[in-house]
Amino acid sequence: MNCTLISSKWESGPLTFYESLSNGIPVIVRDIPAFDFMEFPKATTPNEFSLLINDVYSEAYTKALLHCKERLQKSGISFNIYEETSNPQN
Repeated sequence: MNCTLISSKWESGPLTFYESLSNGIPVIVRDIPAFDFMEFPKATTPNEFSLLINDVYSEAYTKALLHCKERLQKSGISFNIYEETSNPQN
């Protein structure tokens, strides 16, 4: 199981979040202002992080991530650069 865990207390532009999301990797983040736009659970304690890791591949969590990606794309954030660099042509 792969996922990205972002536990930092401060983020200005969560580039790792965008890269993971564009590659279909589930993301678990700390509850900080940089992630207020996300409509799924965020962690504040190590215990909460561990609980979210267990839920990261659930259908509800996957739907929330996809919804988040769609909202970001509608707001003008492009994932093309990440998709192009992370999925090189053979």
